[in-house]
Amino acid sequence: MVRNPARRWPAQRVLSKPTAEAGPFALSEVQVQWGLGILAVYAVTFILPSLYAGYLRPAYLLASALWSVLAYPRVGRVPFAFPLVALLTLQAWSIATAIHATYALGRGLGVGRADFYLAEHAVPFFVTAALVMDRPKLRDRILTLFAVAFGLSCLVGWLQFFKVPPAMALAKYYTFKDIDFWDATAGLRACGLAWHPGILAAQCGFGLAIVASRVFVDRIHAWHVAAMFFFSGGLVFSQARAAYLVLAIVWPVFLWFLLRSDRKLAGRLIAFGAVFLVAAGLFAQKRLGYALQSSSLEEDPSFTYRRDVIWAQLDPIYPEHALTGIGPSAGLWLGTGPEDKFVPLGNVMESAYLAFLAMYGLPGLLMLIGAYAGSIGVAGAMVLNRRLPRARRAVGLIGLATAAFIALQSYTGNTLDGYMIGPFALIVCGLAVAGRGEGSRPAAESP
Repeated sequence: MVRNPARRWPAQRVLSKPTAEAGPFALSEVQVQWGLGILAVYAVTFILPSLYAGYLRPAYLLASALWSVLAYPRVGRVPFAFPLVALLTLQAWSIATAIHATYALGRGLGVGRADFYLAEHAVPFFVTAALVMDRPKLRDRILTLFAVAFGLSCLVGWLQFFKVPPAMALAKYYTFKDIDFWDATAGLRACGLAWHPGILAAQCGFGLAIVASRVFVDRIHAWHVAAMFFFSGGLVFSQARAAYLVLAIVWPVFLWFLLRSDRKLAGRLIAFGAVFLVAAGLFAQKRLGYALQSSSLEEDPSFTYRRDVIWAQLDPIYPEHALTGIGPSAGLWLGTGPEDKFVPLGNVMESAYLAFLAMYGLPGLLMLIGAYAGSIGVAGAMVLNRRLPRARRAVGLIGLATAAFIALQSYTGNTLDGYMIGPFALIVCGLAVAGRGEGSRPAAESP
């Protein structure tokens, strides 16, 4: 009698899906699974409460370093990527300003997180890039991993916005503020599985870009559209207003390429989107009170507080120390409190641009702006380059949204400090490198 194989659930089939492509491979299957496990820890860390996320930091950093030491002799080369080079250049300048501040200003030379956070953000790039160079098809699995993590946070954000009790209670484990009266302002700011609504906005914006990028590699179906509205709603409910501009980047790019393949679906999507916006404006004005509180920055209490109190921390530093700044500062960057006469308050600066100006002077600020502008330019060029494989163009769209989000949010937040936003950006950078056998192709083959 022939025995039928045991039935497996869909989840089992996905988890047991082999990673093998047409060989030969530089990395063993054990190394591949180990590398994917490291990236899974990064994804989980992104949605854990801050109290527990810190415990995983030594684990993923040490595991990544050991993995890279064992993997790169087999992979054979370290890939070039503009964001990585820009990041490490900034790290080198940070070290130089720290040494200068020690001898010229009498500040202590530190070896903490505020001193080497830029190099720390670069670590997952090396894991991701090696995996993709050896097995390009792993891109989809890595993106799915993060999309699921971001989707869980977005789902909680939706439930919080509609005041579902368990989700509201969960917010107390993540943030110290009342999400229904954030900064004493009317309106509910969902935070999802993050300590701040701005982090939820990042998770939703990145999730939106991951789904939108499928327009390059898949036929778009209803579930893609539903997922895009799902992530867009979570971003809107966070009421991180600067992040709303990411919607104005991702949606037009998605619709442009969708129009070239399915005009009927694109037309329906535009119509439904208009209805969605009108409904939100009519029925959710009260809960969107934080986002709609003013049309003028001078009347916005959140902006005026930053300008008058938080950003004033720059006054004793610039322009007196315009060339080199005061070196890395845990007070200005991580909000750990007073340090010396240069950092008497030690509040988080809440603007990466001003924080870099204070810590690294004008050269550091210009390097940061150049890193942002260059990353946006490189990602945009990938999206438009019809000679690239579609999988890399898809990652280009994710990179474009990620770089634009960070550049926008850096105006009113440090953004690259203790969050997982920086590591995720470098993971996307690793996904963008060319994999084995991914050469350019004739433009006529690409949409």
